[in-house]
Amino acid sequence: MYRILFVDDEEIIREGVSSLINWAANGLYLIGTAQNGLEAYEKIIRECPDIVITDIKMPGMDGLELISAVKEKMPEVIFVILSGYGEFDFAKRAMQNGVMHYILKPCDELEIMEVLNKVISELKLKKQKEEMISSIKYKLERVLPQVKEQFLRDYVITGIYNKQDCIFFKQLFNIEGDIFNLILFEIENKSSYMEKFTLKNILEEIFNTKKVYLSTIIGENILLLCQTMEFVEIMQLIKQVKTAYYNYYSTEISVAVSDSGKFENVPLMYDEAEECMKYKFYLGEGSIITSKDVFSNERKMRNEINFDYNKISYSIKAGDMERTNLELKNFFSKISQEKCENEIAKIYCIQLLLTIIRQSNLDEAKGYINHIIKFQEMNTLHQIFSFIQGVTIEITEKNYKRTAKKHNALIEKVIKYVHENIHKKELSLTWLAKEILYINVEYLGKLFYKEINEKFSQYVTRIRIEKAKELISCERDIKIYEVAQKTGFDDSSQYFSQVFKKYTGYTPTEYKNIT
Repeated sequence: MYRILFVDDEEIIREGVSSLINWAANGLYLIGTAQNGLEAYEKIIRECPDIVITDIKMPGMDGLELISAVKEKMPEVIFVILSGYGEFDFAKRAMQNGVMHYILKPCDELEIMEVLNKVISELKLKKQKEEMISSIKYKLERVLPQVKEQFLRDYVITGIYNKQDCIFFKQLFNIEGDIFNLILFEIENKSSYMEKFTLKNILEEIFNTKKVYLSTIIGENILLLCQTMEFVEIMQLIKQVKTAYYNYYSTEISVAVSDSGKFENVPLMYDEAEECMKYKFYLGEGSIITSKDVFSNERKMRNEINFDYNKISYSIKAGDMERTNLELKNFFSKISQEKCENEIAKIYCIQLLLTIIRQSNLDEAKGYINHIIKFQEMNTLHQIFSFIQGVTIEITEKNYKRTAKKHNALIEKVIKYVHENIHKKELSLTWLAKEILYINVEYLGKLFYKEINEKFSQYVTRIRIEKAKELISCERDIKIYEVAQKTGFDDSSQYFSQVFKKYTGYTPTEYKNIT
């Protein structure tokens, strides 16, 4: 039921019209009457009628003044002018202010209702439009988040929207400004949809003050389009996001930030952010990577990295852990410095791994070959380094034990021969290597020193003196020259005495007297 107010300065007209029309039967409710504009204005402000029928010429505040005053505060109120023949100019001015309905005095019920029915039809149509718009807005508000997500996802992946489309969607999403930042977030390790959804909500909450215009989930990544801001501010907000997410799931997030750009360049900004994310291979998981990090250094596209694989082969085969670690670090240092494409870097690393595996025995090598498939699961150079280092250490240690076992057996043989042949004057490293063991003299010398921590010549001299001390102490009647002969010093008693004193502090004769 529509509320109506009747305004006229003539009481007879007010009472006549009030009683003439069956308001309720016509879907109307007469809230009252007013005798002038001032009284009508107060009632309109207080009672909020839908329709006001007003005379034009009234004392205090005429109809035109009333219409003007009410329209400022309540533009939705519909006015119907009630006027005589001589007031057409007034009526015309009223219509210029938006009043569309006019009743000419004198009038009867049918004339009044004819106009009011038109007003009622307008009010009904207006209400239908408002309800429809309200329904559309409600439905739009419900689907708008999904529409925003889908738009951003489609836009960055396919780039199907033209400039006019962009203008439309900017208006639809109430996106202000001309310059934006696109930020790509990647959760390390495989994550559930709930974990990605949590990160998306954290992003929107922390970045809210900086106007997050659009966000969406693409595969394992979360994409954010926000108002452009200073680099320092972006870094602070990203660090807050990383900390908040880590507190929930104890998982790191890698972040790639594109350069600022216009709305129509968002697909290009996404490509840039994806290229930045690839750089995580070198910087490691949990990195914050900007286009400046990537494009200021321009990743190299070389097909060859100079590295001597033979050096690491020899050191692993020999069981030389120190040298092996040095060569391994040298290799990965070169890979990191070159910053070649990720897949090319992986090829070099696989070549290194195969070189390392070949230094193990056949049965072990078969098991290590299966490790190569793990490369597909590795996203950073650090992960690959740790993996290859583990395999390298394992193989090197096994080779060291095998080599040490061989070395121990050889050195034990050398020591046994020395003790059994200490009396031979020709006993020397060269003679032993060439005449007895048939191996390289230099290699035998280094191996002996490594195992015994003493030069072969010093060892032989020390054993000879120990044997001499034993002979002097046990055989009281033995001659000094005989001791020299039995310990390999030949007949040179003088040289034997000099060496003996150097080692014991006594001449052979003095030593014999004190024992």
